[in-house]
Order: sequence, then structure tokens, then C-alpha cells
Amino acid sequence: MGLKQLKLLIFAYHYPPANTSGAARPARFAKFLPEAGIDCHVVACGAAGGNAVYVDDHSPAGWRGWAARVAQRYLLPVNERLPWVPGAVEAAEKLHGQHGFDAVLSTAPPLASHLAAMAFERRTGVPWIADFRDPLARNATRERRFFNYDRWLERRIFARARLLLANTDALAEQWAGDHPGAAGKVRVVWNGFDPEELPPAAAVRKSGPKVMLHAGYLYGERRPEMLLKALARLARAGAVTAREWKLHLMGPLQEDTFRDCEAERAFLEGEGLLEVTGRLVERAEAARVQAAADVLVLLDLPEKDRSIQVPGKLFEYVRTGQPIVAWSHEGSPAMRLLTMSGVEALCLTPSMGVEETAGRLSLFLSGPLERRAMSEEFRMAFDGRRQSHALAEEIRAVVAGGRA
Repeated sequence: MGLKQLKLLIFAYHYPPANTSGAARPARFAKFLPEAGIDCHVVACGAAGGNAVYVDDHSPAGWRGWAARVAQRYLLPVNERLPWVPGAVEAAEKLHGQHGFDAVLSTAPPLASHLAAMAFERRTGVPWIADFRDPLARNATRERRFFNYDRWLERRIFARARLLLANTDALAEQWAGDHPGAAGKVRVVWNGFDPEELPPAAAVRKSGPKVMLHAGYLYGERRPEMLLKALARLARAGAVTAREWKLHLMGPLQEDTFRDCEAERAFLEGEGLLEVTGRLVERAEAARVQAAADVLVLLDLPEKDRSIQVPGKLFEYVRTGQPIVAWSHEGSPAMRLLTMSGVEALCLTPSMGVEETAGRLSLFLSGPLERRAMSEEFRMAFDGRRQSHALAEEIRAVVAGGRA
């Protein structure tokens, strides 16, 4: 006798066709959970174009929508995408009337997804699974002196959700210290990759300089300061020239991204060693540019003294087999994953000075750089289908009442 078909509602503010890193994880869940008997329906933000119900950020939703817009604009210090919540809950309740969901899963950030799921759970009693792609409390990108509600809200989420998903073991360990009473609810579901999506094929090598590429958003402490300073040092010493190498930073930037390396940026751009594309690039263009790169750059520096997350780009990078230059903290999850990945990787830490960093970078760039297949260990651990099938078992336990 086969397993009972269950119905899962997913609140995912970011979801395809949006080309954001936050969209990939819920997309993998929605794609592969049905293979394990979990039928998925998604409420997302944006315009129609994918397999979800899309709710606009400014959906009216009556007085609740008005109140959410006022609160977001005048009261909240962080853009939680609050105006999306009333319309998302309204859409979810209509879907629930049609399908009768057995469980609801929300993935955040933004926080709006968890707030919508919390409201939906309170109204319907459908058991809730809260998935965190970034920490809420103790998140350096959210630190502020006044009206910091993160710890209070995290406690509320941990109390109401039946299951809590962390995307790294380090985040799960942080939760164990902060919420020891919720330890039985916590599971680790790493980010990963879609095994059915083939990585871009290596582009035919053209004349001109080799390319180091950073693809993705630069924000918070994730700045290219040390990379630019090391590259500028090598350029001034004649150890690297624009005929040999070019660094390409492709993706959105914050205003202060180059605050500690403005002089190096100007110098490298003037020398033809640096190209900055400060915008979100369409998926097809990003894949083309990445395929043509010789080295991929990973900046895992969300905080000054630690890192407990793994940038989603790491999994995409590893699948290409291209060499990687990575900055992260010693012993971080990203460093551990790169070590097991099988690809050629130079791992640098923020504690290294400019001279040591430049020396190691020079040695790496002058070596025989080649593509390598990812290890079988990495492939098995981060295959999105395998991860989703394991998650399906956890969802069934929640529905059966096995998670308090």
C-alpha cells in the first residue's frame, strides 16, 4: 500500500521566475517533494510566470494591507516586505478552501514569509514548518540599537512552528544554545543544487585576459576590500597585468560596498583590471558570463568575526568544476564544504594581511588552473532531489503529530 498523498502550502516571497538566490531553495522543494508524495502549492511575490500563485507587494487586502504599508514605511527599521503579507494570507486561505492543506512551510528571508505562515497557522490550525535561509536573531545585517524585535520574534516562531529547518549545521548549533527547549524541532537541510539542471558548458577560450568572476549581491560585510587590495598590490608590483587577468564583479551593490577600497577600485579600473556590473543580471546572461570565466570568486563574509552560513553560489560554482578563490572564516561551513567539494580552491581568511593574501593569490593564478568534477561525497550530500525526499519524511512526521 502506497504512502498517503499529502498537500503542502509553501510561502516563498522569492520564487521563479525571479532570478534571486532565495528563489532556488523553495523551487527545488516544490519540484522534488511531489516525487515523495507531497503535492505542493506556492504563494509567492511578483507577476505570473511560474507554477505559483503570485501576490503583488501592493495587493490591497483591505484595511490590513493599508496597516501593513503604514507599519513598513514608518515603523519598521528593516524592509520585511510586510505589505505582501495580507494579500499572501488571503490567497493562501482561498487555496486552502480548494485543496485542504496538511502542512504549511515558509522560507525566509524576507520575514514576510514567516509572518504570513504564522497568521495562516493561527487561522487554520495547519501545522507549520519554518525554514531559515539566514539567521533572524544574531544576524549582523539586521543589527540595530533601537526597536530590535528579532529575538522576541524568533522565540515566537520557535514556539509556534512544529519544525524548524536550518540550512547549515552551524546555525542549528547556534539555535541549540539560544533555544535548548526547541532542540527536538530542529533539522538541518542544507542548500544544494538541482541535479536535473546541467551546469553551463565551458566556453571556448577566446583571446584576451583570463577572468576572475564574482557573481552575486555584495552587501553588509560581504565586500571585496581584501581582494581589491591584494590585486592592486600585485598590479603595482608588475605581478599581474590587464593582458593576463581581469576581475569582474557582477551583481547588485550597496552604496558602501567599496568604502574601504575606493582608491584600489579606481586604480584597478584605470589599469583595465576591474569591471563592475552593479545590477541584477538575467539568469541566461549570468550563466553565459560564468561559463566564460576562468576563476570564480566566493566572498563569504557576512560578519567580521564569524560565518555560519554558506552562500548559495557555492553549490552552483562547485557544479561547474571551475577553480574557486574563496574568502571565509577559518572552520566555517563554507570552508568545510569547499574542502570536500573536489574542485580546485584557494581558501583565504580575513585574518590574513594584504601581503600574505597577495602572495597566495599570485601563486594560485600563476598555476595550471583546470576544471575538476565535484566529489561523489559532495554530489550525494547536496543533491536537491535527495534533500527533498528526506524533507518529505519530516513533513509526514509533522502531519502525523510526531513533532511537538
